[in-house]
Amino acid sequence: MTDSDGERVYVVDGDTLRIGDRTLRLNGMDAVELRQLCRNADGSSWACGLEARDALTEMVAAEGLVCNARGSAGYGRASGDCRTNASTSLAADLVTQGWAVGDKHQSLVRRLVSDGKFAAEEAEAKAAKRGIWRGTFDHPVVWRSTHPREQEAD
Repeated sequence: MTDSDGERVYVVDGDTLRIGDRTLRLNGMDAVELRQLCRNADGSSWACGLEARDALTEMVAAEGLVCNARGSAGYGRASGDCRTNASTSLAADLVTQGWAVGDKHQSLVRRLVSDGKFAAEEAEAKAAKRGIWRGTFDHPVVWRSTHPREQEAD
């Protein structure tokens, strides 16, 4: 996959893209982590983190990917907004589809660099029991606190 400038795009997880040599985290939301499991209503677990990544991969495959960096998201990543010919906001679509929560659940630092979007999209996904809302899950910020990030080799 490539963006509108011809840069190679790799989907890292449900809210992070590697575009060329840059890493960008989608702004205003927090997707479940790649290794995260969720639980269905019957208590069985499923790989919701992989499904979130697959949903973003499908969105990014649409033509015309354009991303605009807006600040830092930590871990050497920029924070920004992305759109395609099929979507005006990949972040909003991920929240609407139930693969991410709005930024109200993120850390104070992240709330300071985002503008508090996607509450309506989250409420819609929750009411419709889409994605992670079809059962139970640990909010991504909680899951990360109990599953520390492995250091990547540079």
